[in-house]
Amino acid sequence: MSLAKGRTKEAEVNMNEAVQNYLEIIKLGRDNAIAKRAQFDMAEIYSFRQQGKSI
Repeated sequence: MSLAKGRTKEAEVNMNEAVQNYLEIIKLGRDNAIAKRAQFDMAEIYSFRQQGKSI
């Protein structure tokens, strides 16, 4: 099974934008619950990227 099928370029752009948004949330010191959610979401993105490279 390969995760490399489909609109990978668009997905990569969207993930990069999400990471930048999450970094901004953390940098600005938003509400702790929001910042923790941003950290969780970033970890999820990085995990997904790593999984795609190993398959």
